[in-house]
Amino acid sequence: MTTLRLFAIEARHNAALLLVPVILLGAWYLIDAQLWEPYLWSSTNELLRKSVVPLAGPAIAGAAAWMAGNDRRRAITDLLSTTPHPTLSRHLTRWFATAVWALLAYVVVAVYMFARTTPHATWGGPEFWSVAIAEVALLAFAAWGYLAGYLSASRFTAPIVAVVAFSGQMFVANSMAAMGDGTQRSTWPTLLAVSNVTERSAPWQALLYAGLTFTAIAALWLAQRRDLVRGALLALAIVPVVGTVVMIWAGVPRWDYANNRLVDGWGNTIAAEEYTAPEPVCRGDDVVVCVHPQFQPWLDRAVLDAEHLVAPLRGLPGIASPVECRNIGFGTGRNDGTRVVVDGCVDQLVADESTLGQYGRIENEAQHAIGVWLLARIGGHTMCGMSVDPLDLGMGFPSESACDAGERFAVLTEAEQRDWLETHFADLRTGRLTLADLP
Repeated sequence: MTTLRLFAIEARHNAALLLVPVILLGAWYLIDAQLWEPYLWSSTNELLRKSVVPLAGPAIAGAAAWMAGNDRRRAITDLLSTTPHPTLSRHLTRWFATAVWALLAYVVVAVYMFARTTPHATWGGPEFWSVAIAEVALLAFAAWGYLAGYLSASRFTAPIVAVVAFSGQMFVANSMAAMGDGTQRSTWPTLLAVSNVTERSAPWQALLYAGLTFTAIAALWLAQRRDLVRGALLALAIVPVVGTVVMIWAGVPRWDYANNRLVDGWGNTIAAEEYTAPEPVCRGDDVVVCVHPQFQPWLDRAVLDAEHLVAPLRGLPGIASPVECRNIGFGTGRNDGTRVVVDGCVDQLVADESTLGQYGRIENEAQHAIGVWLLARIGGHTMCGMSVDPLDLGMGFPSESACDAGERFAVLTEAEQRDWLETHFADLRTGRLTLADLP
């Protein structure tokens, strides 16, 4: 029987085949749960890593463990040992026939996400290198699962392998370390996980998972018959695994406080990476909103929101014509959908730049109150009703009193609001008003 014929048989009668719809449905659920935005290549590339491999990897590891123990559970190992086909070749064929279903499921998800994003995205492109790394990682999951199933043919091995693989990758991907100030930050082992790959770590991570795959294959060959050559091959396969882990560790930038420079793990200076921002896309007449090119699909709505925000202040002192709306952001929510957020423009409208605090946010309570009123008009996030630490009030959070004053101002008639603004707006922007000066 040829290897190709054996591969076709193993692929058709394989437990992994049943996992393909599970992987596809699970990936779709995770993509939706993490609010995939198909207009953005950044969202597509990130979620393709974080929504498929964390599920498909452990699943295919468990399936490979199950397939590896098939012969022992059926008590046909002695019979197969008499066949002319090489034992290792048979095992490698079964391993790859198992892994290929996970590879196929990943490709299906990748093609779907790329096809959805390509017609709509206005900036960026697909990260094919991260797709390649994910495929190599799936081979590594399958190889180590197969090795575990070969060493222990129990029917409990497969679920245990799947749970261990899932828990292990989650631990690595979310590895955190406590800092001296009480906060936590990610540690370098997180870069070993496919979900956290970066362009700097990508080449080494690809070699890491390739090395893990060959290490599992070498260990499988050694487990069939122990001799010096096979042991040497296993030791040789471990070398790139250790080497790539060291290189990933060394590639993490560190700040050298003694010499005030950025260095790698060997102490070599890391040159600052130059980033050239793309030319922003601007739109609007009375109010001009400029965004990164990738946010262009939501620009028209942002201009409408900004015009609605500025409308009651038009013609007042300090309000330019046209208004260039700055401090914009990008928001994605289950209820609000995806949009360019213009809420930050309120600060520049109600406050002169010289009156802003050290974080560039409003500190004056009267300015906060009018800002709350303006945001409420467009359905923006006023941050009222939130539990705020008193120490954070200087970082743009309005107090309860400012929120109440903004609500009182909102119930006035438009004529009353306009009369007050024409009389007090100049003083409001310069920070000379208090809440007692509001009607």
